[in-house]
Amino acid sequence: MASRRKQPELLSANAQIDSEYAKFCSLPIGSEIGSGGFGRVIKVDNNSVRKVLNTDPNLEYLLTNELRVCSSLMAVEHKNLVKVTEVDQKERTITMKWAGATLRHILAEDISIDKHLISTLLFDLASAVKKLNELGYIHRDIALRNIFVRNKSDGLAEFVLGDFGTCSNNPYKTGLAVVTSNNPPEHTFGWKSDVFSIGKVCWDIMIQIMKPWDSKERVHEVMETFFENYYRLVLRMVDPSPLYRPDIDSVLWGVQELFETEECKPAKRVRGKKPT
Repeated sequence: MASRRKQPELLSANAQIDSEYAKFCSLPIGSEIGSGGFGRVIKVDNNSVRKVLNTDPNLEYLLTNELRVCSSLMAVEHKNLVKVTEVDQKERTITMKWAGATLRHILAEDISIDKHLISTLLFDLASAVKKLNELGYIHRDIALRNIFVRNKSDGLAEFVLGDFGTCSNNPYKTGLAVVTSNNPPEHTFGWKSDVFSIGKVCWDIMIQIMKPWDSKERVHEVMETFFENYYRLVLRMVDPSPLYRPDIDSVLWGVQELFETEECKPAKRVRGKKPT
């Protein structure tokens, strides 16, 4: 009888996060670390980055909106929102605290993901959205590229939401600023639209945890046992109808219940030396 293929040992997500921070620290000041339709991001120092907005007239409304929203967020201190430290309206730049590598970049590596990590992701994103809602904003573009992740002093990961260019304070606003698979199916971006987007991000990661070499028994274990309550919560979040979708407070309550379960407690981490 042929032996089952041994599953490869995967790098922990926390080790990958530390590795990305070390790479960031090694970059010269002024290095471009990212770019997109709205602008490019350059390194200011080992703790800060600066976004230089484009001058595309077709994006002028969104670019002006990002400067306006970021100006209002300068006074906000929240661990799950990117900290804006300076907005220069004339130079069209936004300076922010470095919040970590993007989640999209981290997930590009073959890493191990446990229940505590993805439950933390859900809780941190919901906390960020709740704060934005309290300030009167709907994010409207929650995606892997706009979610950042860093390790805290206790060795556990923390997720941070950024990129506020598509934020709106109009819950009846129509049209898609950025078309992604995380957009809700309804035509308006109401208060529950961000709930759908968070749910879609978490759903995609939950599916990614299952590897091609997993047995049918392992897939069943992941979906029906390991993630039973998580699965049910996320499934409600991606309901096509906002009427049946939970609000952000209900999501936070549901994740709190997840954290109380034994299997959701964090595993002990072995950390490398923090780069200087």
